Amino acid sequence: MPEGRNIEMKIGKLTLALVVIAGSTVLLGAQPNSENRPPHLEKRGHIQQLVVNGKPCLVLGGEVYNNSSSSLESMKGVWPLLQSEHLNTVLVPVSWALLELSEGKVDYTLVDGIIRDARAHNLHLVFLWFGSWKNTWSIYLPEWVKRD
Repeated sequence: MPEGRNIEMKIGKLTLALVVIAGSTVLLGAQPNSENRPPHLEKRGHIQQLVVNGKPCLVLGGEVYNNSSSSLESMKGVWPLLQSEHLNTVLVPVSWALLELSEGKVDYTLVDGIIRDARAHNLHLVFLWFGSWKNTWSIYLPEWVKRD
């Protein structure tokens, strides 16, 4: 493992944080429940609860670095780390640049692989979409957009 990647994983372990799930956020990667209902908020008594697979779900979440999810290979070492922290949910960035390398040709291989691997590690998944801008930078745009 390259030294920089090793350092990133060590820092990542120290910076895992709880993910606050807003009312409109949907957890991806959860197995469908018997009613085939996606994760949702449900009023039970006087409170709203996140319901996943028909049961209340308390999110114990972490977040990976922006570039950790740039390939399935780079995520291989991250999944066990997330599990070792006893998390059940992970926030994973996905950028437009990694989905549409050429105009009109979208490749979901990376996204499908992340969903598959999250399920294999019993983790719920929240995608953080980087479309055109992030923190005043446009580095997550596909090259073909930057050239146009």
